[in-house]
Amino acid sequence: MTSPRGQATVPLCAIFLLSIVGCGFFRPSVKDVQTELTSLIDPALEAGLGGAERPEGDVRGQSCYEPFVGPANGTRPRLSYTFSWSILKDGPEAFLGRVESFWRSEGLEVEVETTDNARILFSGRDGYTIGASIIYSSMEAKIGGSGPCVD
Repeated sequence: MTSPRGQATVPLCAIFLLSIVGCGFFRPSVKDVQTELTSLIDPALEAGLGGAERPEGDVRGQSCYEPFVGPANGTRPRLSYTFSWSILKDGPEAFLGRVESFWRSEGLEVEVETTDNARILFSGRDGYTIGASIIYSSMEAKIGGSGPCVD
């Protein structure tokens, strides 16, 4: 017969072992993160453009370090689009309005910040951060985001 102390130790050890194994084996790959970023950003971009020609995207990675929940020497995938307002048929405010409506229709909470030089939307989920903005001084619009730190 085991003591109450021994009975508690086995489940705690099992939970610890599963958390270590889970973190090591079930983290998404760079490709998985890029796919999820694309699914969060590209449909919102299309909605925002309202039929305007799609700009070129910029896919990058940024070094990251998350020793407890991620890799010690990883990459944080990023996807962004920056373009002139001149491609927008009905202006930058309409672009942001459509992006915001799309993200809300997907169940995302959207925060809006307005400064003297910009109007910015923020959102995200499950370790993904996304946003869209219009910059008054440069007359540019931006939409993009980043994912979690991965190997």
